Amino acid sequence: GARVSDAARIAADAHISHLPVVEAGALVGIVCVCDFGHVHPGSAVAECMTRKPVTVSVDVSAPGAAQLMLDHEISCLPVLVGPELRGIITLGDLRRAGVIDHPPARCASCGSDEHVRGAGYGDDVGYCLDCTRRSVPPGYEAGGG
Repeated sequence: GARVSDAARIAADAHISHLPVVEAGALVGIVCVCDFGHVHPGSAVAECMTRKPVTVSVDVSAPGAAQLMLDHEISCLPVLVGPELRGIITLGDLRRAGVIDHPPARCASCGSDEHVRGAGYGDDVGYCLDCTRRSVPPGYEAGGG
């Protein structure tokens, strides 16, 4: 029942990009801040979350988690003990730990390596979430024209 605007504020305040969605103590989905641009801020988080996300248990190896993320083309994995969420591991975490050795994508505008997404012109050009947000004309809402 949480609203996108509330989730976006939580993510911004905590300086994180991924939020687990938990209902009655069980993980029901995950949402990335880049998903928020596809829905109205008053929408329910359930409208843009990934249901039944790929997860790992706490005993997975770091290389195993990295390979799973690369295989599924995802940037985070919820970590579970049984049905209980214990944390989230991201590609950035694995990069900082030296598990992933290829360099991260860099924003073509500001050079950041945080949350860079392709611009649709191949893998050579991408922009970070902050630069993408700044490029939206005032008064424009995603999906609203």
